[in-house]
Amino acid sequence: AAQKCIELENEHAPVEEVLEICKGSRGKECYESGDINGSIFPVGQGIGLIEDIPSVEQIICQIIGDARETIKKINRLI
Repeated sequence: AAQKCIELENEHAPVEEVLEICKGSRGKECYESGDINGSIFPVGQGIGLIEDIPSVEQIICQIIGDARETIKKINRLI
């Protein structure tokens, strides 16, 4: 959808034609149907900070590993 908007803008299409692709109701329809390419979705600046998408297993293992390291550090202080 974003690429289509760029193409329409480059072709000097009427703004109504561009808005038809990126209007909120279209985004809602695409969100509900799972069509991630059918509209433009606002994501904010935080999207630029995502470096990976770990699985739940990887997250749990990371939490357990961090907890073990924290316990070791605490034990050294006691």
